[in-house]
Amino acid sequence: MNLRNRAVTAATTFAAATATTLALVATSVGTAAASPEADAPGCSTGRLPNVVMGSPDLKPGQALGLYLWHGSNGYSLRATHPGTKKVIFSGVLTASNGFSHLTKVALEGSDNVSLSTDHKTLRFRFANYGRIDGLNFAANCSRTMRVRIGVNGSLATPRQIKLGKHRSNPTSNPFTIQRSQPAPSPSPSSSDTATATIR
Repeated sequence: MNLRNRAVTAATTFAAATATTLALVATSVGTAAASPEADAPGCSTGRLPNVVMGSPDLKPGQALGLYLWHGSNGYSLRATHPGTKKVIFSGVLTASNGFSHLTKVALEGSDNVSLSTDHKTLRFRFANYGRIDGLNFAANCSRTMRVRIGVNGSLATPRQIKLGKHRSNPTSNPFTIQRSQPAPSPSPSSSDTATATIR
């Protein structure tokens, strides 16, 4: 009986230690997944326009374009096109508060990404063969982010730039994503104002 009690006690102690370890792992994963640029309840610099919000659920080989959207972890930028021919996507992004949390997505040796010393200018050049090339980054609640996109050495057409969940096109290239100033008191028209700030 004495040996049996010891075995039960040891098993109970091991189970408790395992539960504690799992709890610590869950906590650290939750911290790692935290958004670098939370928009709820919002940045003090204002709200992003609705047109850039949400993932377009992009798949490799879809319509030729540079896809840009904002989600729970900041901005995502992706390039793809149909077929396997080489297409060069390039761009310059400038953010008033600078960029952070920059990560590369499926880039190869011929792809280039650079960030200026003040972290306010982000440049990229992707040689895309129909798969996905891209970046994830935060713009640190910047009031404005200026975007200029090129395709095969020429300025991309607005139709080749697709924003947010609905793949909306900007009215020009270059264009600016601008946060709306927070209204002193909420009003029914405040969300309409935010959607009109892409230019």
